[in-house]
Amino acid sequence: MTDPTLLQAFKENPLFFFLAFVVGAIAFVLGIVAVAAAARSKSAARPIAIVAVLLGAATVGVGGLGAALERSRAQMVVGDPGLGAGDKERIHAYAEESGEDCLVFGAAASAPGALLAVVALVMSTKRKG
Repeated sequence: MTDPTLLQAFKENPLFFFLAFVVGAIAFVLGIVAVAAAARSKSAARPIAIVAVLLGAATVGVGGLGAALERSRAQMVVGDPGLGAGDKERIHAYAEESGEDCLVFGAAASAPGALLAVVALVMSTKRKG
């Protein structure tokens, strides 16, 4: 059995990758809006930035759900009495790697929006000197 690539993990579990991408993209757009709002009106930027940070955290959570789904699928498969110990080990290892891919993708999808939101929060809390 070969190591799963990110593309292979996407093919096997596209729902969580798609959800992570969509939520991460919304967080990114809100992060840009929050930075623009912080440049104009500091009070308007804070709620937008907080929502963008929360969406970034939700994106990581979606990746975590994908990882949990991979593990649960592996548990269902290894329950088959016809599998040997070596087969069960390979299935568990494959599921762990696929689950890590979901988690890594969720974290990567959340990073741009969350970072922009943090920048907007910092910009909105700075005092004019």
